[in-house]
Amino acid sequence: LADYAVAGVTGVTTDNLAAVNAAIDAVEGTEADTVAEIQTIVDGVIDAIGIISDYAADNTATTPTVANYATAGVIGVEAGNLDAVNAAIDAVTGVDADTVAEIQDIVDGVIGPVADAGVAQFVTEGDTVNLDATNSTDDVGITSYLWVRIDGAGITTNLNNDTIEQPTFTAPVVTAAETVTFQLTVTDGGGLTDTATVSIAIVPVINQLINDTGLTLCANYVTSGGGKSVSEDCTDIIDVNGNAIPEGQDADYGRDTSANDDSDGSAGFSFTKLDANGDPLAQSALSWSCVKDNVTGLIWEVKTTDLGLQDINNTYSWNNSSGTNDGGGVGTADDGSGATCNNVGNCDTEKYVTAVNGAGLCGATDWLLPTREQLLSIVGYSNALSVTYIDTNYFPNNSVDSSYWTSSPRNSTLSWYLNFTNGYLFYEAKSNLYRVRLVRKP
Repeated sequence: LADYAVAGVTGVTTDNLAAVNAAIDAVEGTEADTVAEIQTIVDGVIDAIGIISDYAADNTATTPTVANYATAGVIGVEAGNLDAVNAAIDAVTGVDADTVAEIQDIVDGVIGPVADAGVAQFVTEGDTVNLDATNSTDDVGITSYLWVRIDGAGITTNLNNDTIEQPTFTAPVVTAAETVTFQLTVTDGGGLTDTATVSIAIVPVINQLINDTGLTLCANYVTSGGGKSVSEDCTDIIDVNGNAIPEGQDADYGRDTSANDDSDGSAGFSFTKLDANGDPLAQSALSWSCVKDNVTGLIWEVKTTDLGLQDINNTYSWNNSSGTNDGGGVGTADDGSGATCNNVGNCDTEKYVTAVNGAGLCGATDWLLPTREQLLSIVGYSNALSVTYIDTNYFPNNSVDSSYWTSSPRNSTLSWYLNFTNGYLFYEAKSNLYRVRLVRKP
């Protein structure tokens, strides 16, 4: 204050000093190197406070703008809450809104806190899970926190304290992947509240990195009549015709036997649905954008039927211009002469990968064309999937012609693709038109 007074600048008070200093700081030094220039800046702050005070006294006066509040040194006012703030200013008298402190108090009573429940998490049973509200904000301070489970999952999670900023719990034992959702409510000193949610995907301990085949039934060995069968109960010794059901078949081993719980995927598969941000959803979710394979850790694209970028009926030629892993030939780039996808001129695998990464599918920009091994990992050979060899409860919107390119070339002119109608891998000319399902490894 003394500095301004000595300089001959008038109107600076204890109340508006911070706003004046902020206004001075916002200009170049050459714009505040004379008394007249400094006085002009100070007058601008005083005028802004006056506009707000005048509106409190008479709402037919000039309506304060976001810029007026900012110039006056009042924080927290933005386009989304301006009407509410002005209504609160109008509700008081001019003498109750003629200082920065008084105006800030009114604004604080309107804007309230902003809750932030932290980022979604993927954990394994037995892990310690840390919930985190530290990024919640309020201009005058948050006074209380409350965490409440709001999902319908049939598992118990015991928070060590549901009224603190960073509670913890131990992920319970689960037989299949589950997603739990917590709602955070924050309250500020004025009694205003805000809520936010966070989802936690909990998976069982999985002691393998590759998927099983999805086979849950066994074959017989015909010696006593009757036909050959691949639909026998593996716990039986003989079938109804007296034919042996040999032990040691595929369906006798692996997760298809030890973790055969269809609630998170057919047979031994375990999947979690993800929303458009890549956050986990409940198994019962009716809409989802991607799928996480809890065994391999891979995240898969889900096709659509919206005639857009990811539509199931789009087909692509195989193209790889990187100079690596191309089998000695780049394949066939889309030159725009045909329209085999809904993104004309971009109907080859390389351009599709670029487009999906540009769209940030499920919050990610590292999508790739899958290898043979990766695409094979979601093939389920169970009889239950005989229409299409993929779990349609997690991978909907399939086509009768379910041939998908892999990134694996066979040579300069041929590349491998997988047919989900029969579960077979084949190779064909890179100019052929097949579908694409992208993958990423977090």
